[in-house]
Amino acid sequence: MQKIVLKKDPQLAPLLSIVIPVYNEAAKIRTDILAADRFLSDNRFPGEIIVSDDGSEDTTLNAAQQVREQISAPLHVLSCPRHNGKGAAVRRGMVFSSGLFVLFADSGHCTPYHYSIDAMCLLQGGSCQLAHASRFMSNSEIVIPQPLIRQWIGRLLRRLFPVLLPLPENLTDTQCGFKMYKGPQARMIYQNLRCTGALFDLEVILNARKHGCQICEFPIQWKADPDSRTSFLNNIVKITTELISLFFRFRF
Repeated sequence: MQKIVLKKDPQLAPLLSIVIPVYNEAAKIRTDILAADRFLSDNRFPGEIIVSDDGSEDTTLNAAQQVREQISAPLHVLSCPRHNGKGAAVRRGMVFSSGLFVLFADSGHCTPYHYSIDAMCLLQGGSCQLAHASRFMSNSEIVIPQPLIRQWIGRLLRRLFPVLLPLPENLTDTQCGFKMYKGPQARMIYQNLRCTGALFDLEVILNARKHGCQICEFPIQWKADPDSRTSFLNNIVKITTELISLFFRFRF
């Protein structure tokens, strides 16, 4: 895969880059951006907000641009001419980022941004370079659960993934859309990401282990987004293809 090279104006590195991957999120992106900006402002964190669009067919890009005058943090809106998958959008935003720490957070504000501080403390403590939110730790709380069919599929995949792939045994949640990284590690790992779909999280974990990076989990309060764009059933062919690819790339 060709490496992404994105340019922006020179500036001092922000403490935290917040990457929000989006696809047809015109109804939610304003709320997402405002919540991210409020978190940065309330904590006096110098930061940047990066909206990485995955070829939206609605007015997501315009809706994001219109919020620019209402926030204090720098806002970067990255567009893509076609729909490639969530992994591609997250990758683009991560490579573009310049923060000492980089967070990616799903659209829909499923996890309050204040949990970013827990992740940052783990990373600053030096015990890990990647901090992943987990919905399934004993002291996590799921306020609004996913529909039953998504819960069943999720349980099945959580059992299947460790059987097929050399994932760390201590991880309880590989797919939660709220993860923070030390900036250099984030940009290094995502630069070489190949998975463009829903299994990109697994490739990130496997590549992190390959480069000697440690992963910590932290508990969160989480609510399902009833308008989620992620559907395992609708993307079963791509998911299967990516899973087979990861199996042969990392299992042997």
